[in-house]
Amino acid sequence: FHPQPLQPAIYWWYLLELSFYFSLILTLSVDVKRKDFREQVIHHFVTITLVSFSYCVNFVHIGALVLLLYDVSDVFLESYKMLSYAQWSQARDTVFILFTLVFLFSRLILFPIK
Repeated sequence: FHPQPLQPAIYWWYLLELSFYFSLILTLSVDVKRKDFREQVIHHFVTITLVSFSYCVNFVHIGALVLLLYDVSDVFLESYKMLSYAQWSQARDTVFILFTLVFLFSRLILFPIK
């Protein structure tokens, strides 16, 4: 086993991801309570644990790949939510189709291969 050196860009990406998920946990208490509140808290804690663990055991290259493949569809998900709030139904439906395609491709095809 030969540990790979940590590149500054990956370090900052990890720091950004951890900061983002910590901020989500902190803001959940002031956000609108949804029926999946408990599941969101569990999801964020598990994500923080996994990202921290991969950093601590120097699996940052694999962790970065996982973060990339999982985060790429989030852009479309957040766009879908904004378009839903704006009540732009045609654009919302188009973005939802894009989200679905990117989500399925990145998590069911690329993730197992890479």
